[in-house]
Amino acid sequence: MNKLSKKVNRKNFLAGAAGIAATAMVSNLWAGEKADLHAHHHMGGSKNAALVAAANDCMGKAEICLNHCISSLKEKDLSLLDCLASVRDMVPLCQGLGSLAASESRYLANYMKVCIAACEDCIKVCKKHADKHQVCADCAEACKKCSDECKKAA
Repeated sequence: MNKLSKKVNRKNFLAGAAGIAATAMVSNLWAGEKADLHAHHHMGGSKNAALVAAANDCMGKAEICLNHCISSLKEKDLSLLDCLASVRDMVPLCQGLGSLAASESRYLANYMKVCIAACEDCIKVCKKHADKHQVCADCAEACKKCSDECKKAA
């Protein structure tokens, strides 16, 4: 391989690596791993800032609880199956709620009804496990706040 080929390959490699790193950063932001920054961005002038924050917090706590439930399953512990099923529904619902609230969507009022019902179901299930699993207690608390904010906004 001549010197020019090595230079071009190295340049292409560095450009590709930079592109992959940038894509990963944007993906992480978009996926909610930086929910606080994302929520701050969305809450700028929204009259639903508290609802957006509650939805993002609930989504974050639900993700943590969901991963805890999955870890329990890997250890052959089936005691959190009901929690897993309930929390699995919360993540996309809260994500949608945050987006609809931030954009002040005309569909928000109807969507909040579904979110309130799902939050209340999740609270019941997570509370069963809250004394043994702090992540379940945290999820139940976040669901309560989210449900309360939905009720205020309705």
